[in-house]
Amino acid sequence: PVASPYKTRLSLNGATVDEISYNMLHQSENKLCVLGKKYYPKETLYPDDELILLGEVPLTPGKNALSVTLSDILGKETEYSFFVNVY
Repeated sequence: PVASPYKTRLSLNGATVDEISYNMLHQSENKLCVLGKKYYPKETLYPDDELILLGEVPLTPGKNALSVTLSDILGKETEYSFFVNVY
């Protein structure tokens, strides 16, 4: 089994665009959700048994620097960075 992250942060060109913390549930429209830039229900967070939503990133045309930071409950962070070219 693979553990889910405690917190995810997505940055675009150095600015945080979405951050999801999985330590608290919120109710929105009679669904339990976690809060990022909006409420994400379970069906959106876990679309199937192998995927997890880390957040949403609005990409613009051109070269985009995207960073994904995953944190565990102890605060240990792992960051992945890459470039995405949008035409």
